[in-house]
Amino acid sequence: MTKKSYLIGALCDRGLVKNINQDRILVKIGEEDEGDFGLFVIADGMGGLTAGDVASSIAVESFKEWWNKDFIRFLPVIKDDFYLLNLEFQRLFEGINENIISYGNKIGNRVGTTLSALLIYRSNYIICHIGDSRIYQIDKDLSQLTLDHSWVGEEVRKGNLTTEEAKKHPKRNMLTQCLGANANFSPFCHRGKVTDDTRFLMCSDGFYSLLKDKEILEKLKGRFKEEEEVQESIRALFEMVKCRGATDNISAIFIVPQIEEETTDFISNLVNKITRKSL
Repeated sequence: MTKKSYLIGALCDRGLVKNINQDRILVKIGEEDEGDFGLFVIADGMGGLTAGDVASSIAVESFKEWWNKDFIRFLPVIKDDFYLLNLEFQRLFEGINENIISYGNKIGNRVGTTLSALLIYRSNYIICHIGDSRIYQIDKDLSQLTLDHSWVGEEVRKGNLTTEEAKKHPKRNMLTQCLGANANFSPFCHRGKVTDDTRFLMCSDGFYSLLKDKEILEKLKGRFKEEEEVQESIRALFEMVKCRGATDNISAIFIVPQIEEETTDFISNLVNKITRKSL
């Protein structure tokens, strides 16, 4: 019998220029007999010296509260169908949007945040996303799963800009959608299958904008046996970003699956359970 677990590398840094880190990340891992499952969230706040970090905190704390209080009731449902979870994620986004707008009205300042959420359960994953943070799937190549809700992102999709031109364009930080800006918005939602080799990278624009795809792939495509190796691969990319100026906050979550072979021998299983319990 095989059992899936995950090695996680995650960092969140204010960079070299900004005084406040307005990025927020969340990593939550659950366990069942078939293996681990997880919720991963990244938010990049904007809107003033202190308001941006509040907006991103509202987003991440909302998902943290949902995981702790409400997720358990979805487990029987998502074993067969992710559709209701998709609706639940959109409901969460709507609530977060309302709370951020309310906070902005309270302080008299327009604030907002990007928000990208990924839930992996057994052989399925679901994404709900708004803004220009990104979620990549890493197999043999680096494939972007999310759409950039930005002016340059739209121009790239129209064929008017290349991805490299977009990274240097004066309007590269102009978002077309985020949470907190308007009551009406349309998040990008996507569902897919997870193989034993599928890896995921989630990151803010401060991370990917100073790196080439091939540089990211080179650091993250290797074999990893320990979580420290996964963490070190992300740390190495962070150092590359800092060497290139790191004018923005930088955040990333790297998720690597591990397949463990479980023995069917009763005595061995019993010894393993006792050993794990005593740690």
